[in-house]
Amino acid sequence: MVFFEFFFIPTVIGRCLWVSSIQQGAKLRSLTTPSDEAFCLLVLKNNWDLWTWECHNPDATVIYKIDNAPKVLFTSAGKGKQTETYGGWNKEGISLYNDLVEELTMIRKKLDLETINMGNGVKKRKMEFIEEAYIHWAMIWDTKNVLNLNHTKSIKMKKIDDVVQAVQIFGWKNNSV
Repeated sequence: MVFFEFFFIPTVIGRCLWVSSIQQGAKLRSLTTPSDEAFCLLVLKNNWDLWTWECHNPDATVIYKIDNAPKVLFTSAGKGKQTETYGGWNKEGISLYNDLVEELTMIRKKLDLETINMGNGVKKRKMEFIEEAYIHWAMIWDTKNVLNLNHTKSIKMKKIDDVVQAVQIFGWKNNSV
């Protein structure tokens, strides 16, 4: 989630708004809405195979691409003057988007209600833990110091193995641990 929010969401909500909000200490949940996240996930799923193919075939001609590249999953030309020109989401894409919005909304509520034991009797809401992790990783990933976070109060995070964090936060079962 943290990686997704740092590298993909700024494109959806606007990089300037994203940078400004983080600099002002906005919480992760206020940076984006479930619909922003759903749209981003839908675009990624829709285009992932095509983009991967394009990365592996950088010198492909337009004709070769038309004949050989994977098709996108949820966009279609449809009917009508504007749709033929600009395309649009098909019914499956719209349905997936609606399902994602609903699921992401429920996940946020769940993360706000559940707690994680941080040790020494300290408990935090899972959403709060993710928000702190987000700022922590944003400081590390912001190699060009665009966010200007280095002078802000550093967040002390208990060092926990990444796999254990995901297992604890989301309640996933992990056989490798």
